[in-house]
Amino acid sequence: MDITDIIKYKFEKLKEILFNKRAGICPYGFESLNPDILRILAETKISATYVHDEMGRIHGHNVFVNLDEFLDSIDIYLSCGKDNHFYGVLHKKRTQSLKVDMLDILDAEDNRSVIAPLREKYTYIKLFRLKDDEEILLKNSGYSREYLKLISEDNCKREKEYLTRMNFDPKLIRRQREIPFFLQSMLCTGYVFSPCPSCGKVCKTDQSFCMFTNSYHQLIFYRFCCCKIFYLLIGDSQQRKIGMYMPEDELMVNFIFYNDCPSCEAPYNKEYYEKWINDFKKHILFCWNNREHYVSQTKKKRNVCLIGFVSNLGHHLADELSAVQKLYDTGDINKINTFLIGSHDYFTIGDIFPKLPISGTASQNSIFLFKILLENNCFTFRLCHRGPIQEELAKKIYHTSATKCTTSFFQEVDESRRHWPLVWITLRSHNRIWLSQKDGLANIINLLYKNFPALGIIFDGMPAERPLMEDIRRLLTQGIATYDALDCKIHETVVWAHAIDFYIAPYGNGTNFTSLANKTGIVHTHSTWMRNEPFCMNRRENCELAIPVRVKYDSGDDAFTSNYEIEWKDIYDAAIEITRKLKTGKTRTG
Repeated sequence: MDITDIIKYKFEKLKEILFNKRAGICPYGFESLNPDILRILAETKISATYVHDEMGRIHGHNVFVNLDEFLDSIDIYLSCGKDNHFYGVLHKKRTQSLKVDMLDILDAEDNRSVIAPLREKYTYIKLFRLKDDEEILLKNSGYSREYLKLISEDNCKREKEYLTRMNFDPKLIRRQREIPFFLQSMLCTGYVFSPCPSCGKVCKTDQSFCMFTNSYHQLIFYRFCCCKIFYLLIGDSQQRKIGMYMPEDELMVNFIFYNDCPSCEAPYNKEYYEKWINDFKKHILFCWNNREHYVSQTKKKRNVCLIGFVSNLGHHLADELSAVQKLYDTGDINKINTFLIGSHDYFTIGDIFPKLPISGTASQNSIFLFKILLENNCFTFRLCHRGPIQEELAKKIYHTSATKCTTSFFQEVDESRRHWPLVWITLRSHNRIWLSQKDGLANIINLLYKNFPALGIIFDGMPAERPLMEDIRRLLTQGIATYDALDCKIHETVVWAHAIDFYIAPYGNGTNFTSLANKTGIVHTHSTWMRNEPFCMNRRENCELAIPVRVKYDSGDDAFTSNYEIEWKDIYDAAIEITRKLKTGKTRTG
C-alpha cells in the first residue's frame, strides 16, 4: 500500500460520510487540485456551489452568490484548505448557531479528511529511544530494529557493500567523510541504496520527492519498494537520514540520535514528523497525475542538484558552496547533470563557478518545485560538505564580490582603512540578544578610543538595527570615526570585512563574513554555544580563532532564542589583548 492508496481509501470513506447529505463547496480551493483528483471528488455528488460572483456555473451544481442562501441549501460544507471563505462560514456557524457541518479535506486533525491517517493517529517512534512496547509493535508490523539501525547509518564500508550487491564499483565511494557516503552513492550512481526494513534485502531507488516546505529541514522523500513500500527521509542543512515512513502502517521512525545532538529535540519532534507526512500527502493531492506518471517511468532519471533553497546564509556557504568546491577539487562535479538554483543564492553561485551546469532558477513554492521535478523525471538531492570552507572558495567569493562593488564604495573602504584599529561590531536585537549591548558597546568603544585615538568602528548588522546603532552613537565620545554598514549588500559586506583588524560580534550569520576574511575577533552568545578556549567559529581552512567571553547568565534554556548577559569589561580586555598582538606588526591581511 502506498500513499495514493491511502488517499483513495479516504475518498471512499468521504463518499460514505456524504451519503444522503447535501454537500456544498466553494470551488476556488478545489480548482487547484489535480484533474484526476477532481474526478474522484465529483463522485461525492456535490449539490451546491458558493461563488461570490458569476463564476462556477460550469461545475453543473446549484450556484449561489448569496452565502446565507447557500448555507440554507446544504448539510455539510466541504473546503479544500482554510481560506477566507472557510472562515466566513465558520463565523456564521458560530454567531448564528447554524447546524451546517464543516469539513476541510486538507485538515489532518479531522479524521474524515483525505490526508488524515488511516487509523486514529500515526504511530511515531524514536529508533534510538525505543521502548519495549514499541519494539514489539515493530516486530508485529514486520519490521526489524536491526535493519532500521542499518538504514539510519552513514557508513563507508556498508555503502561500498550496497554498491557491490547492486553491481556498481565500490571504489566510487571515497573514504573521506566530508561528503556523506550515501550522498557519494547518489552522485556516482544516480540511486539511493537501503536495506529493506523487513527482510534486509538491499534495494535501490531513483524516485525522489522534494518537500521544501520550509527553509530549514529541506526534506526529500526517497521511495523504495520491497516487502512493503517505504520512504527514506533525508534532510537537514547538513544532509542526514532523519527517518522513515511506512504508509501501509502509517508508521514514522525518527532516526535522530539525540545524545549527539541535544539541540535537535525541538526541530525534530513528533509534531514535525506528522506535519511532513501530511504535507507530503497534500503535495501528492495537488500533483496526482504527475506523481503517477513519474513512478511508472522506466527511463533513467536525470540527476538534479538543488542549491540555494535554504535561507540560512551560513549553511548555504559552509554546506552547499563548499560542497561544490570540494567536487571541483575531486573532479566529481561532472557527475551532476544539472543544478537548479533557489532564491537564496546569496553569493550568486554562477559567478563563483562560471562553468557550473545551471539549468535555471526555481520558485520557493514547494508545490511548484515538487511538480516540476516530477514532470521532468528528475532524481533530486542536495549537496552537503562537512569539512571546512576552503581557502580557494574564500578567494573566489572575495574576487567575485569585489567586481560588483562601485568606485564610491571602495573609496569609503579605503577611507576607513586609515583608522587603526578598525573594529567590526555586529549588532543583533531580534533574538539571542546581549541584553545590555547598547551601554556595553558604547563603554567598550569609548575606552578603546582613549587608548587608540585613531580608532575606527564599522557597525554591521541588519538594516533594522539602525535605531540601536544611533543610540550607541549618541553615547560615544566626540571624534570617534564610525561607519554604517547596515545597508551594505552582501558583496559589499564581503569586501569590507577584509579591511578590518578584528571584530566584536554575537554568534550568528554575520560571523561568516569575518570568517571568509579570516579575521580574529571576540564572540559573545548564549552559554550553550560558548566555549572555554579560543575556537574556530565557522568551519574554515587555516582558521583564525575567535575569543569567547564568559556568560553571566542566560534568560532561558533555548539556545536559539534566549537572551543572555555578559560583562562588557571582559570584551574590552580581550580587545586590548588582540590589539597588542596586532601591534607587533600592523600589516593587514585584507
